Amino acid sequence: MGTAQREAVTTIERARFDAVLFALDGVLLQAEAASAGAWQEAFDEFLARHAPAPGHSPFDTEQDFAAHVRGRPLQAAAQRLLEARRIDLPIGKPDDAPYSPSAWGLANAAGARLIVRVHKTPPPVYEPAVRLARTLRGCGIAIAAVSLAQHSEAVLRAAGLAGLFHARVDGRDLERFRMQPWPAPDLWLEALRRLEVPAARSAAFVRGEVQADAARAAGITTLWDVTAAPAGHPAMFDLFSVVLPATLPESAVLPSALERVEDILSPGRATALFLDFDGTLTGITGTPGEALLAPAMRDVLSALAERMPVAFVSGRDLANLQARVGLATAWYAGSHGFDIAGPADLSYQPAEALARLPALDAAEQFLRERLADVNGALVERKRFALAAHYRRVSPGDVHHVKEAAEAALSMVEGLRASHGRKVIELLPAMDWHKGRAMQWIRERMAPGAWPIYIGDDQTDEDAFSLLANDGTGIVVQDQPAPTTARYRLRDPDEVLEFLSLL
Repeated sequence: MGTAQREAVTTIERARFDAVLFALDGVLLQAEAASAGAWQEAFDEFLARHAPAPGHSPFDTEQDFAAHVRGRPLQAAAQRLLEARRIDLPIGKPDDAPYSPSAWGLANAAGARLIVRVHKTPPPVYEPAVRLARTLRGCGIAIAAVSLAQHSEAVLRAAGLAGLFHARVDGRDLERFRMQPWPAPDLWLEALRRLEVPAARSAAFVRGEVQADAARAAGITTLWDVTAAPAGHPAMFDLFSVVLPATLPESAVLPSALERVEDILSPGRATALFLDFDGTLTGITGTPGEALLAPAMRDVLSALAERMPVAFVSGRDLANLQARVGLATAWYAGSHGFDIAGPADLSYQPAEALARLPALDAAEQFLRERLADVNGALVERKRFALAAHYRRVSPGDVHHVKEAAEAALSMVEGLRASHGRKVIELLPAMDWHKGRAMQWIRERMAPGAWPIYIGDDQTDEDAFSLLANDGTGIVVQDQPAPTTARYRLRDPDEVLEFLSLL
């Protein structure tokens, strides 16, 4: 994977690594377009205020961004831009107001514009990279995000990743502690210091040789450069696996939610409950049609719905989910959150997802034809999702299902794959998932309530990671496995017991 990598390692062993560090932009998410647009708006306005004379060309989002902005702290980028236009202004101070006649005034104007942009339009996230980060955290490996940008916190928050990392180091720290930018090792060293992990027990994902040289100078020898990966970025992240020791330390096993009910409920705040369906309220069955709520589970859900706001967030089709639950006062999010319905006929579907319906139609036709002769394969269409189930496919034929799903993705644009328990699902390729649906519902159902989310699948991790600092994630699993949830229940029987305690 390029010269930045010292060894062809795609297995990250917990016994070998205590931390993995990620360069932020270009590795975990793509904020360059937002940054370039923010600089264009800020610089052109700055010129109009302080250098209105003819001859000063406006900001070019390609040439100026590449030559003066990319890979540099805000203030350094501002200085280069002013020098390139032969505009003589003082450097100023870090607390200069936006558009003040100084390099810092320009830098802070660009920063303010960036915050507005990412709040309005969250930057695209590289889902395979984020999935690996969540897996690492769930395995007890510390993770950090490192960036030269001064507003990485706002960018991560807009992307729904604010609570994911144990540490974050960015341009604000660079200025505050008078550190040097890449290729100096300062940013990486500060991240290691905050994680309290030695460089020899760490690895890093970088973008380009400048970041790689800086990481090596910090003592990090296991590196992966996304710009030189044969599999391509972000597909390279799907090649990685995380290996836990044969015997997990007791500290790695999540506490039981049954034993921590008083800790889970937030004193002085109402509670809002979010529930997955399959594997959480019912057991995993051979086919989706076999999963039904037990009478005792139905009774406790009805009782809870009278006492607190309740929402069901599932991969099932919306109408199917509503029919199986049958609570008129509840909120529902089907198709992994793309199809939402609430009381009083309230509904919501992201416009971008609606535009992907023709792509799902084409993929459905392709998969049905391709898998017609694979015994046990089941193609299930929901409005905004297409599932290829292989629970009843013989082990020797499973590769046919996976190859068909990959072929459908390559044939049809605008879709992405999500992997669950014995199922591959094709979904609209956009920054929307169960976690985003939970946030949307929460703002309308119970904006001030303490959210509790209970789920069992990889798709529920998107919700768990968003509740790191404001809510509680509870994973349903019979054996410890990677997760960003804070508590654990073993099976739907324990879920029933926990809900009864609520």
